[in-house]
Amino acid sequence: TDSEYSGGFRLDEAVAGGSNTFLHVLSFGAAAGATVSSAVRSDAVGRQGVQITFADGRVALVRFSTSGVDGTLELRSATGTVTQSVALNVGVRTLPEEAA
Repeated sequence: TDSEYSGGFRLDEAVAGGSNTFLHVLSFGAAAGATVSSAVRSDAVGRQGVQITFADGRVALVRFSTSGVDGTLELRSATGTVTQSVALNVGVRTLPEEAA
């Protein structure tokens, strides 16, 4: 077998019927401190999301609507300053790049 497939991880989930929501956070490599050190659920009124903290202290807060197809993305520096705040609308967008 190919080591790329057998050397990684696998997630299996069994859930009851009805409405279920999943948000998977993946971290690849350690380039420029981008390794995820924590991912914690972070909901707001009408939105479900996650706060992702990176090894270098930067934070990404991503939330999606519970009733529509939109969301928000907020990027913060290690000091907590908001560096980007973007509405995630329907469709495919090019997001601003965050300087390392």
